[in-house]
Amino acid sequence: MIELRAVHRSYEADEARVDAVRGIDLTIDRGEFVAVIGPSGSGKSTVLNLMGALDQPTSGEVLLNGRPLAKCNRTELARIRGSAVGFVFQAFNLVPGITAAENVALPAVLLRKRPAEYRDEVARLLDLVGLSAKADRLPGQLSGGEQQRVAFARALVMDPPILLADEPTGNLDTTAGEAIIDLLEASHNAGRTIVLVTHDMRLASRAQRIVHLRDGEITHITCPPSGRDRRLEEILEVGEPERR
Repeated sequence: MIELRAVHRSYEADEARVDAVRGIDLTIDRGEFVAVIGPSGSGKSTVLNLMGALDQPTSGEVLLNGRPLAKCNRTELARIRGSAVGFVFQAFNLVPGITAAENVALPAVLLRKRPAEYRDEVARLLDLVGLSAKADRLPGQLSGGEQQRVAFARALVMDPPILLADEPTGNLDTTAGEAIIDLLEASHNAGRTIVLVTHDMRLASRAQRIVHLRDGEITHITCPPSGRDRRLEEILEVGEPERR
């Protein structure tokens, strides 16, 4: 579903050339849950922006469903960002002057959908993230965790097949962060392709594959244990608990 071929991304900063991404090759299959990790400045967010058509590579190709993004015109790219890909960011990026429900509906409004086409879906998503009772609240009247759940619902309102999440728990406490990761896992279980950028190995371990970045390059890719395999690892590490 997502393919990066020899992708480079460079830019000028303070009259110096910065190579944010250096020759990355990566394929993400339909329905995969992939985490991208690495230290600050390793190129994680740049890679995500390239995947989501928010940025273009200096060289190389980014393909969605086999189609090079470089061959898409501005209207097509806007439609990809509006309906083919959902985004969840560390900064919630909610519009402060409109309600939670109106923020969730925003992508549909920007794509000029009629209220009848999205009203029920907005209500369903707010119920999914546990915020039906706060649909009429402004972002400033919500906690950080609640704002991120609104942002998560907004990312899903157009039912995109791909969900990109850039440090979605970075501004949240542990409990609120776990709730967002649970929502990501539920979205993956529903069939979406998920790419999660994080610096937290504990969160990354919830993915099927972990892409390790450093200095704009992939150093290695690992597959964490999951489900039964993870439980077996815990038993081997700490011993089988006593039976009473």
